[in-house]
Amino acid sequence: MSFDQSHSLINDFPTASDVVVRVTFKDGEVFRLASCRAVDKTVYDKNGLWCGVIVEVVKVLAKKSKVFHSGGGLDFLEEDIVEIYSEASQQVLFSSKP
Repeated sequence: MSFDQSHSLINDFPTASDVVVRVTFKDGEVFRLASCRAVDKTVYDKNGLWCGVIVEVVKVLAKKSKVFHSGGGLDFLEEDIVEIYSEASQQVLFSSKP
């Protein structure tokens, strides 16, 4: 599978299961995620689709609070990401802000 054209953040997401990143989304939701993987475009016909395992739900909209839980999966699009922060290196790996 080739993700280089459909996944612009392919080099920013650590994929090891023991590496945790904090991902902030445009809607203000924040998750600590591990095992992030690019989803092949042919699966849902969407560019930039990812999945990850929720380590911790940091902040979600009240109406979604029962939907997400530690150990559950999360599918998300690159275009919805504001920031990816590595807890291991304590560095921002990606920011959509200039």
